[in-house]
This record gives sequence, structure tokens and C-alpha cells, in this order.
Amino acid sequence: MQQIFIGKLFEHEGDQAVQLPPEIQFAGDTLYAWRDEATGNVILSSNPIVQVPHEHWRKIFAEMDALRKPGESYQEYMDERPMNEIIPDESSPDV
Repeated sequence: MQQIFIGKLFEHEGDQAVQLPPEIQFAGDTLYAWRDEATGNVILSSNPIVQVPHEHWRKIFAEMDALRKPGESYQEYMDERPMNEIIPDESSPDV
């Protein structure tokens, strides 16, 4: 199970600041923060790329939706993919 650490919130020069336990402190002097639209949680990260995970997945699902036939479920879509067929390896002897 993932360990949860508790930080402390305090006011500093009119801004809200977060004091993190040593086990989860960030290296460097830059921190990226954003609010998750789905949960309302605030996410802190040292990686700016992590800021848009939901948009990335929305794009993937939109592309999948465009490939599906009208009324076709995701399961039907996945069942019909050629990658789901087992292709025998002709270079190996029959077992």
C-alpha cells in the first residue's frame, strides 16, 4: 500500500505555503502545481509534463471513438482487431 505523508499548511507573506516531510521533499527550487478537474485535488510535481494527463487520455479515447463503427462497444472494437489473432510462427517446428 502507498504510504501517505502529512504536510503542514501555513501563511507566508500573504501566500499559502506547504511544509513537506523530509521523505517527500522536492529537489531544486521549482515546483509545478495544478488542480485536478475531476477530483478537485491539488497536485504537486517536479515534472511539468505531468500537468495534462487527462487531456492526453481524452485525445486517445476520441481517436478510438472515431475508429469504432456506430453502436459498436469498446469490447466489440477490441475483439475485431487483427492483433488479437494468433499467427503461427512458420519458422518454428510444429509442437
